[in-house]
Amino acid sequence: MNTVKLYRVTTTEKHQISEQGVSYSLYPWSGNNRDYEGSDDGGKDFVLPDGFQVSDSTTGERQIYDTKGESCGITNQSNSPCLLTSDGDIVLKTA
Repeated sequence: MNTVKLYRVTTTEKHQISEQGVSYSLYPWSGNNRDYEGSDDGGKDFVLPDGFQVSDSTTGERQIYDTKGESCGITNQSNSPCLLTSDGDIVLKTA
């Protein structure tokens, strides 16, 4: 069973109000600055679907890849992290 540590990031201040709210990330909150304010939950481990893996992209950023080797987006669905794949959305469960 592969797991991944995801951070629940709450953004409270941004230039565009539509960007405020809760999201999930492979990275912790990078800190407040004059344009952004927020925090993270310290991260929690979630179970990846069989065949999925975490690896660095060609640009050096950590990504989640599906069984086809395609990068997955991460979104918030009903307060749970959800992977966006070409085969559909997958809500992750806590490890």
